[in-house]
Amino acid sequence: MKRIVGRTLRIISFAMLLAAIVASVHAQNTVTQPCSLSTLKGYYAMQGQGTIIQYPIGNPPFPLAEVARDHFDGAGNFMGRFVANGEGTIAEGWLPGTYSVNADCTGTITAPGLTMSFVVLGNGSLRMIDASNWLVIQTFCEAVDQALQRVL
Repeated sequence: MKRIVGRTLRIISFAMLLAAIVASVHAQNTVTQPCSLSTLKGYYAMQGQGTIIQYPIGNPPFPLAEVARDHFDGAGNFMGRFVANGEGTIAEGWLPGTYSVNADCTGTITAPGLTMSFVVLGNGSLRMIDASNWLVIQTFCEAVDQALQRVL
């Protein structure tokens, strides 16, 4: 049972990381300019919290919280490092995925088992929600300054 719960938490954490990654995408535009893949480029810090509402193991619903450091390459690919806590079980790992950005600065992040919808704000931050049927999460992401990027 612990093995199943640990595996489930890793999957959930991965999904949350993806969400975090999307939320942490850096916008290099103002609200009046159209967005594109290159709008999201660089390192971002993410924080999200929500509820697992459906899952093959455990006893949903249960709370989930995560933090992550994500990198968007400006060409539709991202990689994130996350730590998540689901019902008291800690999971951490790396989450790769892809993202798309529409001209109106909305977009989608896709990773294994997870889809997130987001909006890029004019100040370079992101607001994101889950678009999957097993998770309800709200995520906030902010661009990491260039000095910290060298460390990360």
